[in-house]
Amino acid sequence: MAAYVNATDPYNHHIVLHTNVKEQAAVYTPLLGSASDLTGVSIQTDWNNVYKETREWVEKSANAGKKWVVANDEQNSVGVSTDANYAGKRGNVADNQDDMRKEALWGNLMGGGTGVEYYFGGNTGETDLAAEDFRSRAKMYRFTRYALDFFRTYVPLADSKPLNNVNNGWVIGQEGKVYIIYLKKGGTSQINTEGGRYTVQWYDPRNGGDLQSGTVRTISGGGSKSIGNPPNSADQDWVVLLRASQLTQPDPVPQTLYRVNAGGSSFTTSEGTVFSADNYASGGSLYTRSGDITNSAQDTLYLSERYGNFSYNFPVTNGSYTVVLHFAEIYASDSNQRTFHVDMEGQRMLTGYDIFARAGGAWKAVQERFTVAVRDGMLTIDFESVLNNAKVSAIEVMAAATNAPPVLSPIGEQAVQAGSTLTVPLSASDTDGDAVTITALNLPEFAQLNNNVLTFAPGSGDVGRYPITVRATDSQQATDEETFTLVVSQAETAALAVTSFTLMNADTDGEIQELTDGAQLNLATLPTRNLNIRANTGAGPVGSVKLVLSGKQNRTQNEVGAPYALFADSDGDYRPWTPTVGSYSLSATPFPDAKGSGTAGRALTVSFSVISQAPAGRAGLEAQAESAGLTVLYYPNPFSESFTLQLRESSAGKRPVFIYDHTGRKVWERDDLPTGKHLIQPGQHLAPGLYILQIGQGPGAQRMKLIKTP
Repeated sequence: MAAYVNATDPYNHHIVLHTNVKEQAAVYTPLLGSASDLTGVSIQTDWNNVYKETREWVEKSANAGKKWVVANDEQNSVGVSTDANYAGKRGNVADNQDDMRKEALWGNLMGGGTGVEYYFGGNTGETDLAAEDFRSRAKMYRFTRYALDFFRTYVPLADSKPLNNVNNGWVIGQEGKVYIIYLKKGGTSQINTEGGRYTVQWYDPRNGGDLQSGTVRTISGGGSKSIGNPPNSADQDWVVLLRASQLTQPDPVPQTLYRVNAGGSSFTTSEGTVFSADNYASGGSLYTRSGDITNSAQDTLYLSERYGNFSYNFPVTNGSYTVVLHFAEIYASDSNQRTFHVDMEGQRMLTGYDIFARAGGAWKAVQERFTVAVRDGMLTIDFESVLNNAKVSAIEVMAAATNAPPVLSPIGEQAVQAGSTLTVPLSASDTDGDAVTITALNLPEFAQLNNNVLTFAPGSGDVGRYPITVRATDSQQATDEETFTLVVSQAETAALAVTSFTLMNADTDGEIQELTDGAQLNLATLPTRNLNIRANTGAGPVGSVKLVLSGKQNRTQNEVGAPYALFADSDGDYRPWTPTVGSYSLSATPFPDAKGSGTAGRALTVSFSVISQAPAGRAGLEAQAESAGLTVLYYPNPFSESFTLQLRESSAGKRPVFIYDHTGRKVWERDDLPTGKHLIQPGQHLAPGLYILQIGQGPGAQRMKLIKTP
């Protein structure tokens, strides 16, 4: 039977045999290789055996010297259930479409097969023999379309073969170039490669869409490598695509060259070029005349045509193609009697085309040549009538001249906080010197691409993950692309933390020094023995600070407002503490709420010691004399807008003058105020409250309390 079909079929269709379950070995084995004209099989088996048996017959036929196309139908006796939400007849079979997707559809494809025919069974409502509404399996057909979209877009299925280099899941691919892993139970896997660098991207077979990024974006080097975890839904099935980094698109394979004699039968030119009988067309009518054609020795090619509104659809591997359209006007007798448009892959190639005008008369052959890029696995040529009927005499589809695709510079995952702006420069190179255009797909509303720079400015409502595809296209329509993920996160609030400690003078309420870890405090040399310690916090909102002192003396203090003083304060007037000589540890912990409640922020702990040793030599006496030689008068106190400061000193000189608020922040200063009387006007920005007036610097500085009234 196979020999008879092969001898009589003018279109060279596949000849495929279907056999009952468990009879494959007995029926198929004698037909392998050159023993028959069979070109494939469609196996019937339970769904959980589809992968195993598909791969078995793919490999057996290849080993016999003639690889078969291996499909699957009648997945089990139950059949594919109707959709769970189908409103029509549902029968008594529970929804099993997820299992069909995993075991039958992807089991066949990952076994090296060519697809499935879904069996509807006898108890599914819309049954195998009586189904009238094929929308009853709409979800199953969507699953199938998602699989088709994947292989059409990213890597031709026919280029891949089953492999064994993963520890979980099924894998097909081309060694060293591209690997496709199907994880029917989700999770992760380890893959063994011989080296190189591969990008790792994830495809959702349940919902389709763009490639996504998981936890691992690239793997490098040989040996066993983890592909990481999926972007989400880790317990669901995923397809993982690994591509060698130097591959920007699937390697072009030898293309089938189509030569079609439109409207006519098979024809061989005088040079031996074969044009097949009219095929791959949809719509239109056929017409043939006799006569003599000029401008060509192949008259027969131009004496038949397809005319009207019609299209040709040629299955091809994604890539660039040269298309030649052959025309001759064998009906109209003048120009402007026939005009039409021609589109290829949705792009207008000929507009208002007039064969008579272009060829310079009737019965004259003319050809038009185009380069077309195909990305969906099907080269579509549409003919649209404008005046009378569109027509074509013959079509040639040839692989375009070899062209190295552009190389897009890696982008990788990008991150930005809501309310901030991120710029991502894009670049690409082309070894052929072709001009390269960079475009971006799936850009969110807060993004734009200008002059090869992506700019993202998300707002607070844009938090999320965004898969974005950047494509570089050269002038030959070859492409390279990367799909990366933009992660938009909430703007970080200021950290809740204690950042430092300050040793305070409780007499003047001014700062003495920062209290750092390991510090030694000498009571004999400090400006006062009446001390306090202030905890300083970051910009984050603080509700309270808990301070704990341990060592020679112990104290726990909960402060609910700044300044956060270990020995308390009254509106910035620090209460005095004279420490006992010895060692201490001090920790302070911030909280978002009062009384130490809420989630604690970042604490700070320091250790310090206290001694009391009188200084030796003249340095201390000179400092005391210098301080004693300065008399400071200031009035009025309290003051409203200004006060008078008078500096009296035995010898003329200049001193720095500072005003600090109750937190120790400097709010006013003069670097070199001379001896004498001065009117001090701190400014209207100064709020009412307690301030510290400091004259001079270092141990000789004098500090006084200053009060501003409204």
